[in-house]
Amino acid sequence: MTSPPALKDTNLFKPIKVGSIELQNRLAFAPTTRFRNTDEFVATNLMKTYYEDRAENNGGLLITEATFVSPQAGLYPNCPMIHTNEQVEAWKKVVDAVHAKRTSIAMQLWHLGRAADAKTLKKHGVPYLAPSAEYYDENTKKVAVEADNELRAFTLDEVKQIIDDFKQGAINAIKVAGFDFNR
Repeated sequence: MTSPPALKDTNLFKPIKVGSIELQNRLAFAPTTRFRNTDEFVATNLMKTYYEDRAENNGGLLITEATFVSPQAGLYPNCPMIHTNEQVEAWKKVVDAVHAKRTSIAMQLWHLGRAADAKTLKKHGVPYLAPSAEYYDENTKKVAVEADNELRAFTLDEVKQIIDDFKQGAINAIKVAGFDFNR
């Protein structure tokens, strides 16, 4: 019986080119939702430190927690967004800190649909929208009714707006904040 190769002898620590980006190794940090942003969905210095710490001696790829492309993408309290100038600039600080550690970073863009929090949406004056008016579960229906923000299906114009929001979110992430990728 042969034993497996030593980790140092595998491809894990060899460089790899992904698109136009050369990663120093094949390590990737998967997204983790943390709820540590401001009430206005702006990444904080705590977020900068979090990603900067994970970039230390990494050289691979960090993938951020899911980030809303706009308020209409569904909301959870204290999750990040990349829609306003303030939000984009806060993310730019995170990206710059990660790049200073010679690590690449990607942003996961997000739309919650029926999984959104109807109460938080109502607080921000945003309707609760999904591809259909079918609730995620009985609890989300109860919250929506109590918040007076019941789920309804997207209109065709709202679908077009979501597409535009994702496009702008990708532009904000890559061209303005400096992310290497988005997914």
